[in-house]
Amino acid sequence: MEHKMQKQIMQPTEWLTKHGVIGTQQIKPFETAISIADYYGFKPINTVYDRKCTSWKDCVTQNERHLIQDIYLKNKAQNINYPMFYNIKVGKSENKEFCLSVFNTKKSIAEALIIQTSISILNEYGHKGIFVDINSLGDNRSFSTFLKDLYFYYKKNTDFICSYCKNKYQKNIFKLFDCKNEKCNLLREDAPKPISYLNDEQIKHFKEVLEYLESTDVPYKINNNLITHGSGEGFPNIVFQIKKTRQNENEENESILAKGERCEHFLKNIKNKKRVPSVYTSLNLLNTKKISKNNQCFNKKHDKKIYFVHVGHEARLQSLYIIENLRRKRIPILQSIIEDGLIKQMSEAENTNVTHTIIMGVKEVREKYVIVRNMETHSQESISIENLPVYLKRVVK
Repeated sequence: MEHKMQKQIMQPTEWLTKHGVIGTQQIKPFETAISIADYYGFKPINTVYDRKCTSWKDCVTQNERHLIQDIYLKNKAQNINYPMFYNIKVGKSENKEFCLSVFNTKKSIAEALIIQTSISILNEYGHKGIFVDINSLGDNRSFSTFLKDLYFYYKKNTDFICSYCKNKYQKNIFKLFDCKNEKCNLLREDAPKPISYLNDEQIKHFKEVLEYLESTDVPYKINNNLITHGSGEGFPNIVFQIKKTRQNENEENESILAKGERCEHFLKNIKNKKRVPSVYTSLNLLNTKKISKNNQCFNKKHDKKIYFVHVGHEARLQSLYIIENLRRKRIPILQSIIEDGLIKQMSEAENTNVTHTIIMGVKEVREKYVIVRNMETHSQESISIENLPVYLKRVVK
């Protein structure tokens, strides 16, 4: 049993070719993405076929939410509190995208983890000048109030809307957000914004997501015009896009590399009909001009001798920075960053038979060091974050 489990984790590309009806040559462009997703703890699932999707830009739609529901129902891991999956989705024109999903948590770390993993992937594929466009839409109640006020605002200012938008806005008011006409641009600046309608809990969650982005030095922009329609099947609470700016840094020349959102899925096909929160993103990788040569899946089961443990919100904020730094130094680790509590994480570390654990709490964050514990001798040392990769390469054999 242990051998089978080890084989699946050691060779995720082979797992996908075996179970996902996708050929070895087709999966080759995704090898780097698979390696990084595996490093961050995402598990492979079957390839998803969405024949309604004709181009990558059309893929992140309401259809996507139904696909994610199917992914959760068919692949739900019974013994995992927060299932994390990656998969390749194939569209009608054989367009392929790389998808990441985190289920069953309302914690802001889920967005941060997906965004960080996505950015790590995109960086390895040669993309520079990456930033995150992000917006919070609240819930059905707050968004409905915002929408009502938005219609009233534009109805009151109909005379200032350009002639093209005047004929369109009643059918789809969000078309006005894409208009480049100067009159519509000026009008849009004073229009109601969904972020103004958030309750205290929603504001707290959004702030936490932004804190994670700041802790990993990810440039971001709150884009009040980034809005997607929800439905009873899954209303998008937070929406984001990962973009890059071309050399002339003209905003009109921004290109979208990934799209994602957080929403709650109403799972119809199970007896208790519960709602399951989830975060997902879809990355467009096949249009990249440069693919990293560093695409070996080095994060093999037998190499994972280190477990990263965090204690408290401040430590979790710094966790993604440390994990990414260790990944770049090619030091394989295990972690359960979504989990809370020292006991749960230490228990998991013991169950995985690692030789060392990295422990970071509030004191360690403030003094910029971590504790590295030898699980066999129970001895431990305080190591600066800066020197951690060098130290681990020396003591972990």
